[in-house]
Amino acid sequence: MAIEITKSYFREGNFSTGYATHGLFPYRGKFHPQLIKGLLNILGIQPGEIVLDPMCGSGTLNVEASLIGIDSVGIGKSPFCVLMSKVKYEALKMVKVINERQNIIDLVFDKQVFVGR
Repeated sequence: MAIEITKSYFREGNFSTGYATHGLFPYRGKFHPQLIKGLLNILGIQPGEIVLDPMCGSGTLNVEASLIGIDSVGIGKSPFCVLMSKVKYEALKMVKVINERQNIIDLVFDKQVFVGR
């Protein structure tokens, strides 16, 4: 009975970790992004400061730090996990660029403007 309640609780997305680029890699050992964001807030880390994650796993700290303007360094033993952390971080940077240029993208796809070189 308790197992079914737990499964349905997570199935409903009450603790969703799929925002930003967290959903790109379903790493079993990752921290919930909300926990990391809370810890960064409690510790009083400010934009412009640097945090170190010596066991970065899937890069949750790196993504959360980037979202609030904090620089971060992640170190990991697994080359695959380091690669996925880099992918999530770089994809997040691309999402930010796309959001900043959304009006241009809308114009191009509405066929109001042709952009060429």
